[in-house]
Amino acid sequence: MDETKLKTFLNAAYSLKLYRRAELSEEKTGQPLIDKLYVDPLPGSHVFNVMVKPNTAFLIGRKGTGKSTIFQRVQHEIRKRENATSVYLDIKTIYESSQVDEKLLEIAARSERSLTAEQVRRLFLFKSFLLAIVVELKTELRKRIESSFWERLKQTFSDSLNEVFEGLDSVVEDLERDDFESILGLKSLQVDAKKERKKSSETEDSLGLNISQKPCVNVAMKDSEKNEQSENMSQQYSDLLIRVFKPRKMLEKIRDVIQSFGIRHLYIFVDDFSELPEDAMKVVVDLLIAPFNNWSDEFIKFKIAAYPNRIYFGQIDKTKIDEIHLDIYRLYGTDNVSSMEEKAIDFTKRLIEARLNIFGGENPDAYFDLKTDLWRTLFYATAGNPRALGYLLFFLHESNLIYGKKINASAINDAARRYYEDKVEPYF
Repeated sequence: MDETKLKTFLNAAYSLKLYRRAELSEEKTGQPLIDKLYVDPLPGSHVFNVMVKPNTAFLIGRKGTGKSTIFQRVQHEIRKRENATSVYLDIKTIYESSQVDEKLLEIAARSERSLTAEQVRRLFLFKSFLLAIVVELKTELRKRIESSFWERLKQTFSDSLNEVFEGLDSVVEDLERDDFESILGLKSLQVDAKKERKKSSETEDSLGLNISQKPCVNVAMKDSEKNEQSENMSQQYSDLLIRVFKPRKMLEKIRDVIQSFGIRHLYIFVDDFSELPEDAMKVVVDLLIAPFNNWSDEFIKFKIAAYPNRIYFGQIDKTKIDEIHLDIYRLYGTDNVSSMEEKAIDFTKRLIEARLNIFGGENPDAYFDLKTDLWRTLFYATAGNPRALGYLLFFLHESNLIYGKKINASAINDAARRYYEDKVEPYF
């Protein structure tokens, strides 16, 4: 097998086993490949069409089921729209970056004037969340200008974009500024009056006798008195100030800033939601996602990636959101096992064919011995999980293709065993 075909297969395998926000682009042009690489799990691009709607949605699936790929595809589509933009947030990183050393919180809590530990955590989490939104917004707007459509309008919108960036920078300044407001109910006035009086007197007598041809007597007397009086009065009163932080006001400011640019919808993609500890998950939903979703007046829509049975909805009304499941037993139905398997096998086949075609225009029969039902074998080995498929193809490249041997069912079973021993078993 020649080097070109081997490189094609290796690139296809790598593209499937990537994780998180790894973005793929063409080597020559640098243009994103996501719109070409994306294969929807359902006919008619149903998952994509639901996710791109301006509605809050939970994308639910185990690791490697393609949640980040769907996020990338939807964000790529949103960048083409004039009235919408998006930001991507790794909520686990944001939460961890907002945490404060517990020992320092204990020391601060001993002071009567300090915020409580819970109030400090809330304040820092709000700030980290809003700051991440602003930073990602600026990045997305720059990407929009660099796109082919917006590049033609760059001169027209350059002044407007500068105004938008200045407005977003002012939000950051507000985040860094400490605001205090008076919460005094009664104003107590204390008057201090001081009177001071000084008195001084001075007396001087003198008697002199002069004996001469003309004797005489000199008598002198001096008497003086001085009075000084001063009165001082001072007023004293005390005020009580409380530290305030107004995330809703800042959210409205962000909305006003980017709406001036013609943007009406902000999609916030929240990744790694289920990686949070359970208590942190509740804090994020109750403190950030639910309030921001409700405050935004249809401006903000969340797209949240989560694991099955690792979701907390809190005050989010489930009747007003979309839930999309990527695990095959929920995606293709559980009533008919044979039908479910056939749909999942079809997705596995379409996924591999698309990757091989994009990276080298090769057909699967250049690599696989298709005399047997290898697609079914690949599905049984991976349950149609894209990342698991990527690892299997990578192992098959090492065990078969580089030695000039096509891939058969036995090789797939060996690769599946290696994947389990190397990647799955150590986890337990």
